[in-house]
Amino acid sequence: MEPTPPAGASRAAIVGWYKRATVCYALPFGLGLLGAVAPLFFTLALLGQLPLTLTGLFFTKRGWTLAVRSGDVEKKDVGFANFILGAILLVLGLLGFGLAYVMTG
Repeated sequence: MEPTPPAGASRAAIVGWYKRATVCYALPFGLGLLGAVAPLFFTLALLGQLPLTLTGLFFTKRGWTLAVRSGDVEKKDVGFANFILGAILLVLGLLGFGLAYVMTG
């Protein structure tokens, strides 16, 4: 007998929210890598880390809420991992703002 699919939100909707969060979390690192070519990208990475992390946390919360409502245990676990990653990146974003402040001061 096959397990019944979770009720509520589809897995595709949950994955869509988590993909948006992943892009928000990864974009500053890509800009940081481009910072080796042009210093402007490094500055954008430092200043963009905090707002993009907060946006990523918002997307993670939306996906996690859908996963809880649908009862999808696997996607809830992914949401917890995204929240942990978002908390770490939030601290890095605050450090990035501090470094940008020191560099311009």
